[in-house]
Amino acid sequence: VTGVQTCALPIYRRVEIMTTSLDVTVRAPADTISQITADNVRVVVDLTNYRATSGTVAVPAKVYVDGFSNAGAIGEYVVNVHFTGG
Repeated sequence: VTGVQTCALPIYRRVEIMTTSLDVTVRAPADTISQITADNVRVVVDLTNYRATSGTVAVPAKVYVDGFSNAGAIGEYVVNVHFTGG
């Protein structure tokens, strides 16, 4: 997956996502898995608890498989985020 989304961006901070791609394992029935593409997989990091953070930090990421209620990501994922300013 490429392109990580963020939520709860800290105000007056510069945030740069350092992780450019993430290998994600998806579990789903065989007839579903064949329909899933990278466009269906979304990685989101919540930056709520990182408002006073500086430097590069490994932030837990949530992985969503959009459009397939019977599919989901397996495992835990982190994204490196660099914080400056503020």
